[in-house]
Amino acid sequence: MKCRFCGEFLPSEMQGKRRWYQQTRYLIIGFLVVGPLILPLLWANPRISLKAKITWSVIMVAITYYMTVGLLWSLKQLKEYYQLILNI
Repeated sequence: MKCRFCGEFLPSEMQGKRRWYQQTRYLIIGFLVVGPLILPLLWANPRISLKAKITWSVIMVAITYYMTVGLLWSLKQLKEYYQLILNI
């Protein structure tokens, strides 16, 4: 394998090594912790197929949308609840 910067061959111990952000477990942890902010790392990972990248991106956008709608609904309910309590 050649270095993308200088064009020389890399030592054998560096050829198969993946960076931490290219490992699947860190992508899963990232999805759980920061949600859609992990998508750039997903798209930068060369070992994940295009179909999988598109699928996971759509899933994350859908989850983010529904969680945002749920949050807004919850805030509306809390506002109505506190208005009811304070008017009594």
